[in-house]
Amino acid sequence: MRRKRCGFTLVELIFVTVIVSVLAAVTMVKVNANSAQRTLAAQADQLRRDLSQVQALAISAGVPLRLSVNASGNAYQVVCLAQSSGNLCSAVNATPINPTTGSSYQVTLDQALIAPANTTVDFDTAGRPGTYSASGSSYVWASMLTANPAKTLTITVSGQSLSVYVRPVSGLAERS
Repeated sequence: MRRKRCGFTLVELIFVTVIVSVLAAVTMVKVNANSAQRTLAAQADQLRRDLSQVQALAISAGVPLRLSVNASGNAYQVVCLAQSSGNLCSAVNATPINPTTGSSYQVTLDQALIAPANTTVDFDTAGRPGTYSASGSSYVWASMLTANPAKTLTITVSGQSLSVYVRPVSGLAERS
């Protein structure tokens, strides 16, 4: 009489292990790709929100402000282009306090780069985007309409990119 077989053969166990390993590897690749996309979207949204907040601060405080991307492209800060009567801008080129965080308005991006690096976006007291250039002890305003139709900042994470546009005249910040 033949005995009934219990359990699995070694070949069956190896086959199942290989299939589970391949499925786990494919899943990890997809999870990592989704993580990079989420990081990219979050960083682009943060830059868009900060541009809108800087514009609103320039209007409410009545002082021109500049969002300045550093030379490495991995951080940006806001600086005052004039002194305000309130406590927002104590001096020209001072970094104001971010009303959302209560700390200095400096942002370091996580795993992201902004291009072009070493660029600025200026807002006048009416919230219009443009460029302030130093003229002696004061700044001279030039509207963005004379330059490009929109200022584009591109954020890149793990080879993927999104753009944030600052529209002329209105200063509306949009993400692609």
